[in-house]
Amino acid sequence: MSDIKKSMFLKGLRRITLAVTMAATPPLFAAEAEPEAEPAPVAIEPGARVGIAVAAVTEAAAQAEKMAAEYQADQHHVQKIAVIHVDTYDALRASGLDGAAAVRHLAVIQGLSLDNETLADVAEEVDGAAPHAFFIRNGTRNGQQPACLVVTAEPLAAFAIPDFTPEQMTRFINRHEFRHCADPLFGPPQEADRHIDYEKEQQRLQNGEFTPFILRQTLNVLRGETYADIAAMGDMIARDGDSPEIIDKLILFRQHMFGTSFDMTHYSKSGLTALKAEIDDMGVDAFRALPPESREEMYRHLALESLPSPVALRTFLEISVKKITPEQAEARAAGAGSAAGAEIRAGIALYHDSVAGSKMMMPPSPRFHAYIVMSHVEEENTREELLARARETDGRITPQSLTRARTHILNNLFQGLEQNPEDHVTAARSLQLREIYTNLMRSPETFAPAAPQAQPQRRAPHMPPDPS
Repeated sequence: MSDIKKSMFLKGLRRITLAVTMAATPPLFAAEAEPEAEPAPVAIEPGARVGIAVAAVTEAAAQAEKMAAEYQADQHHVQKIAVIHVDTYDALRASGLDGAAAVRHLAVIQGLSLDNETLADVAEEVDGAAPHAFFIRNGTRNGQQPACLVVTAEPLAAFAIPDFTPEQMTRFINRHEFRHCADPLFGPPQEADRHIDYEKEQQRLQNGEFTPFILRQTLNVLRGETYADIAAMGDMIARDGDSPEIIDKLILFRQHMFGTSFDMTHYSKSGLTALKAEIDDMGVDAFRALPPESREEMYRHLALESLPSPVALRTFLEISVKKITPEQAEARAAGAGSAAGAEIRAGIALYHDSVAGSKMMMPPSPRFHAYIVMSHVEEENTREELLARARETDGRITPQSLTRARTHILNNLFQGLEQNPEDHVTAARSLQLREIYTNLMRSPETFAPAAPQAQPQRRAPHMPPDPS
């Protein structure tokens, strides 16, 4: 199993707990359709491929590249930080390249040399269009060197943090992912875990067994995600000038994710609350005036201090998958010593926090209903609006005009959700637009002069990506 696959191991934890706790509810997502055969590649000269990729770079992609350079200068534990924006990747796919070849092209121009297995794994993750950071091994003249690769994408209205503008969402996504690269504890599996059989651990996880390895990995990921949230908020306040009020908005968002999608590994509420308290105590101006290394030390400390103990985590998970009830956990705590009992009760409190999160009535709720609504929204209208807007901006359908049209429509959808946060149809259209745009961009026939409006195959809805 590759390092990238191992880094994605704990995605299974969310799926297991979500499946168990929602077993009594109707299915939310359609089954995946059988994959369609890819169209034959169109013969395009290499120079044209580069031209398409450069022309399709959006403002969000340009910002991501700028941040890659910013965080490269901030850290010294990885040799290289590189970025793949989904828009640029899609433009290369439109030229006829397959996923691995598109990743190879973007890696090479950023000074990365990746093996075939890594190229295929990265392409698979980019195809999902979910922002993510990977630890990778870069082949250099001095041997394999540690590197970090960030996949980033245009934010969707259905996945927006309440009261964040599209521009703030883009900055938060980018800063969060690049902060993983600046995390000195982010990297390959620890030496002590190299003997672990990941396939067996995955099976145990599916059976509801929470082994010491799974608990340790969950806490490692939670620490990393909490650090990335804390540091991204700190950077937005100190470097970008945002108000500290953005922390409260992210806390509510993570609380709702925790309760509604059972996303334990992104539950950064405790760390974010501690960051807000630190800033309130010293004042925002004093916080911004701190040396960068002092802020960095604060971020790392808060991320570690806010973690639950392994006992608390196990208690929370066992209640969540209905192995035990909260009452049984409380009886266990009463029979334990004071220290162990306190840890068990902390796990019970985590469970009640997740229940509270699931009952919250707040704007992110459309993201959990949008996939149901999407099947009832007329797809043809969305496709025609996208193509018409692309022709209007450039007179014809090109990768860059299609990308600009997509961004324009997405911004309108953001505004619609700001006016009516519970508008599930608008949220569904943002998801539908992503699928239609992606299918059009990855189909070379879209840009063929003879058939500019070729109808691509529609993909079945899939599980929503994790906003990390």
